[in-house]
Amino acid sequence: MSELAWALTILIVAAAAAGALCDALLRNTVAAFFLSAAVRSERGGISRREAIRSGPSRRSSSCRPSSPRRSS
Repeated sequence: MSELAWALTILIVAAAAAGALCDALLRNTVAAFFLSAAVRSERGGISRREAIRSGPSRRSSSCRPSSPRRSS
């Protein structure tokens, strides 16, 4: 019974270590994604704060054609 207890203890500790490692990797991945998004918005000439504040309405207004299309 003692061997089973040791095996379970080692298994629980290994699972906790693997969970902590995955959590750290996930946090770093998410942080890197948001950091790269901020850098992209800075290079585009619009600040990250302004991009968040303006939201999708700014993007959609810049995609509209300047003159209406003619129908033939």
